[in-house]
Amino acid sequence: MDFSISQIPYDPIALAKRDRAFLDSDKSLFSLLPFPDNMDGLRKKIADRNRYPFFRKELHLALQEQYATLPDREKTEPQILAILQENTFTVTTAHQPSLFTGPLYLIYKAASCIHLARRMQQALPEKHFVPVFVLGAEDHDFDEINHLHIYNQTISWQQKSGGPTGKMPTKGLDTLIDRIEELLPHSLPAEDIIRALRQAFTTNLSFADATQRFIHHLFGRYGMLVLQMDSPRLKRLAIPIFRKEIIERPSFVLVNQSLAKLKKLGFKPQAKPRKLNLFYMTADWRKRIVLEDGVFHVLDTGIRWTQPEILQKLEQSPQSFSPNVILRPLYQELILPNIAYIGGGGELAYWQERPLQFQEFDISFPVLIRRNSVLWLSPYIQKLMSKARLTTGDLFEQPKNLVVAQDEQIDLSTERELADLDAIFDSLAQKAEKIDPALIPSLLAEKAKQRKTIKQIESKLSKAHQQKNQSQIRKIQKIQSIINPNNGLQERYENFLPIYAIHGHDFLDFLVQQLNPLQKTFLVISSNPSQTLDKPHS
Repeated sequence: MDFSISQIPYDPIALAKRDRAFLDSDKSLFSLLPFPDNMDGLRKKIADRNRYPFFRKELHLALQEQYATLPDREKTEPQILAILQENTFTVTTAHQPSLFTGPLYLIYKAASCIHLARRMQQALPEKHFVPVFVLGAEDHDFDEINHLHIYNQTISWQQKSGGPTGKMPTKGLDTLIDRIEELLPHSLPAEDIIRALRQAFTTNLSFADATQRFIHHLFGRYGMLVLQMDSPRLKRLAIPIFRKEIIERPSFVLVNQSLAKLKKLGFKPQAKPRKLNLFYMTADWRKRIVLEDGVFHVLDTGIRWTQPEILQKLEQSPQSFSPNVILRPLYQELILPNIAYIGGGGELAYWQERPLQFQEFDISFPVLIRRNSVLWLSPYIQKLMSKARLTTGDLFEQPKNLVVAQDEQIDLSTERELADLDAIFDSLAQKAEKIDPALIPSLLAEKAKQRKTIKQIESKLSKAHQQKNQSQIRKIQKIQSIINPNNGLQERYENFLPIYAIHGHDFLDFLVQQLNPLQKTFLVISSNPSQTLDKPHS
């Protein structure tokens, strides 16, 4: 393959305090979690998972329904069938449907999930592990998912939305695909990915269905399943969770207790629980349910229920009820035979606030695994690095510090040269003393003149050196602005399409092979500098 990979410590990278503590295996933080994030913790979790009920048949049927019209199911059909087996467990990651996958980290978390499932399969061959990508299609924050960034350009989907983003029609996406096709280089992988985008997003599918089809195109060949959680069949399984939240409302108290423990350890809260953590939704809107004066009502609507009425509505149409970020993990872990959840630092911070809540609802809590963070270095960036004399370990350091380090062996002082000059004129003066002492004043005057000239040269060298340093700093700043767009990590900004347009599935193959989330180092992946299709910032 045309890639190389290197590892650097997370130390110079700006991370949230709790994310860094998790990566450092902080004992105080992990004391709140039931399992460590290592292979031993994963083994223990398998035994623990068997203490809780499984809903294999319902999950199997839901996946069959969702995959009925998807193509290229050679690798996924056996996985769906395997869900029925008692020795099958899942390794899961999740994300809401973002425009054409959104930032790079969605790709990285999927690859990390597949790699971990394979690694567990090797370690525990008597079990079967299925990587699952959970598509959280009920969120309604359209502004979070309606854009992507390629080649320093923002591609935005302009559409009215107020309901679940997954229910939205894909109207207008054909124009965006046309625009992306114009930007991508001409190559067979580019043609392949544009074709896949059109097949998924220019049909009559909903945005969630189209995203499921596209992620399946990317990762289905590795046996990854893509699950939509808004299945009516699966929602019915969540009735006990939703009923308990409606009647007893324990999440507010329990999550706040966890937040208080975390605050005592010096960590800021990630989520803010509400007294009732449920939404009611239609195809057009998703609004919070609140309880006031003994009456449940849906905000900004005329919908009102007594407690018996809302419980009756829940039994009749559970698919109309939607968990918020506080309740969603419970629903996810209820329906999956799950062992591990893979997410970014922010995601895992949410989960770290949930163990007491999971205990109260008697639902299995997974091993939390931090996904791999990755920096992609294209040939263009590598050329800039070469000119600036930067290594991968330099990329997150302060430019001024790097320039000082590079110049440690450069001595601009002229003291040695002046000493040599003094020695020369002292020797000449000794000769003049023997021949004609009257020559000595002129020699001393010439010596002073030469010393002044050398000091002027030293000043010019120093000025030229400062100018060179400023130029070097600007070169480094340019590189860092590319790899840290908007002062954030590249993986949270750039989209994967420009990379795929050059390397195709070889890029995904490499990620699946190399992204081991049990290995807590920052990864830097470089492409072959001989590639000719590279564009700036890709």
